Amino acid sequence: MRLEKTNFASLSKEEVFEKIQTSYKGLSVEEASKRIKEYGKNELPKKKRGGWLLLFLRQFHSVLIYILFIAAFISWKFEHFIDAYVILVIVFVNAIIGFFQRWRAEKILEALENMITVYARVVRSGIEVLVEAGSLVPGDVVIVEAGDNAPADLRLIEAENLRSNEASLTGESLPVEKNTKISGEMKEEGSPANMLFMGTSVLSGYAKGIVVATGSSTRIGGIAEEIKKIKYQKSHFEKKVDELAIQMGIVAFIGAFATFLIGFFLKGLEFFDIFLFSVASLVAGVPEGLPAVMTIVLAIGASRMAKNNAIIKHLPSVETLGVANVICTDKTGTLTKNILTVKKIFAGSKLFDVSGTGMDLSGNFSLNGTNVLPKYYSDLDDLLEGGVFVSDASVQLNNDGELSSVGEPVEIGIEIAALKSGIKKDDIFGKVNVLDKMPFDTRYKYKASLINSGTESKPKNKIYFSGAFEVLLERSEYSLVNGKIEKLNDKEKDDIFNNALDVASLAMKVVGVAFKNVSDNKNDIVNDDLSDLVFLGFFGMIDPPKENVKESIKRCGTAGVRVLMLTGDHKETAVAIAKDIGMIPKEVHEEGRVVTESSIRDTSDQDLKKLLEKAVIFARVTPETKLRIAKLLQEEGNVVAMTGDGINDAPALKQAHIGVSMGVRGTDVAKEASDIILR
Repeated sequence: MRLEKTNFASLSKEEVFEKIQTSYKGLSVEEASKRIKEYGKNELPKKKRGGWLLLFLRQFHSVLIYILFIAAFISWKFEHFIDAYVILVIVFVNAIIGFFQRWRAEKILEALENMITVYARVVRSGIEVLVEAGSLVPGDVVIVEAGDNAPADLRLIEAENLRSNEASLTGESLPVEKNTKISGEMKEEGSPANMLFMGTSVLSGYAKGIVVATGSSTRIGGIAEEIKKIKYQKSHFEKKVDELAIQMGIVAFIGAFATFLIGFFLKGLEFFDIFLFSVASLVAGVPEGLPAVMTIVLAIGASRMAKNNAIIKHLPSVETLGVANVICTDKTGTLTKNILTVKKIFAGSKLFDVSGTGMDLSGNFSLNGTNVLPKYYSDLDDLLEGGVFVSDASVQLNNDGELSSVGEPVEIGIEIAALKSGIKKDDIFGKVNVLDKMPFDTRYKYKASLINSGTESKPKNKIYFSGAFEVLLERSEYSLVNGKIEKLNDKEKDDIFNNALDVASLAMKVVGVAFKNVSDNKNDIVNDDLSDLVFLGFFGMIDPPKENVKESIKRCGTAGVRVLMLTGDHKETAVAIAKDIGMIPKEVHEEGRVVTESSIRDTSDQDLKKLLEKAVIFARVTPETKLRIAKLLQEEGNVVAMTGDGINDAPALKQAHIGVSMGVRGTDVAKEASDIILR
């Protein structure tokens, strides 16, 4: 079966079954065995690292080393054996140091790649089984749910409340809603709603999908194959060493030749004597100790960086890092934590600020700049509890004191905010009964939980809602102020709406929460329940910058290093983060500093080079545009460093003079393409 150019997103489920020759029962074990021989293992193409001998021989690939070999040969030929042996020993010591540095980096990279064995839930002959993801083949029916990564490219055939995180593929930090409806053409910068691509993660819901591509045929595999086409470029350090070697070789030759001319023609010395002397001066003019000195200095630098959790794959990268004058950086997961964090809370007509970021429980609640305790503000307490009641996420404190989580980033962020205030999910759910749940519906933009918080003798039922704040506010007739339910008038609604708009203007995602008292006999939720609500408030959330990013940006500016943001995320989100970390002054207008993919797609290279002189942010950009920008910066004589963790960063990581990827959160494709890996 030829599947490579089939647009499965535009086919119905029945057409997909027919095209790929499978069914809801999946493949038989025998058929799966046949197909794995036809399509190969479900693994991304990996760079052939070769054996230790090839890696060792690569250490001699340098103009300076070639010159030293020539010098050693000449010394040996003229029986200056000690000189020849000294040169050869120095060359081999230099090679051994470089070899062990690269070998250690390769082994660490392999350990990172093999840290986790990925399994997939597959339907084979109608029975659900667990198999290694590497044995998946086109036609397999795979089951995924919250917390899983897509093990291959899947065309969805069932989807319930399904949302995925595609930041590693597109750079966009917000969840993407998925369904089974037929989509149009597949675009490189986007993802059809009925497809899950290998390497993306499921945030919520449940789905079944047919494997339509594996290994190098997946979208990620296509990017990995494109990276192979990018020609290897010598590092800045290697180029400078080659230039120096050629210059020293020329000077040594000219000096030796001049010595011969003067000695033979002007001084009248014997030919053989002056020839031997000239050869000796030629050998002496070659600094045989230089490679060893340079390698030792670089090795010391690499060792120091290793102590700070930076894996150096290639020794010359140490020097290149120091001379880079332009840094192109991804946003999501590189500058930011890729974890939504509650920063603003509106409750009881008050707007609270929340400090702390990511999966860290340290942080305070403040009102007008003064720290406050949430338990003394009943409206804030009720809002946080309401957000937790509707959440399906799981946030757990591990034995090592760190938080782990599964679920929607929005719900994880709300639960962490609640934990900061002292509200624990297990505690409040221990006092209530959950009678019914309604998952998030894209048509209505909310989800709900029916809670019984009373006793058998005195039941008390409430439905809690969370979702788009404008939807919940529009359906709210009341609000909670100082613990009392009060009628909402138009002016109060406008005030709440304007506060939400102010928070949204900071590129924050705004999530509203409301509740409704219902009959004690009610046991289920229906859409008609979305009326006469009591508005509790809203959360303002953002993917916050990592610690010390702001200081790092400042230091780069002081050192004369330009920092450009290349992100697949929205322009507004990118600008907000850029202003927060000091890439763009908050008081300066953005015009000319922010460029989007759509505005440069048809721009000539010359015009784009002009834009690069002023632009700081490139938003909604594809992997191809990131690669193009890196190339154009290099053509202008810049030494370019690229930092990133996603699949969409990999081509630019490979193209840049030095690529820096993230070891823990980074994708294997990005790590393979980079020169330095941060653990």
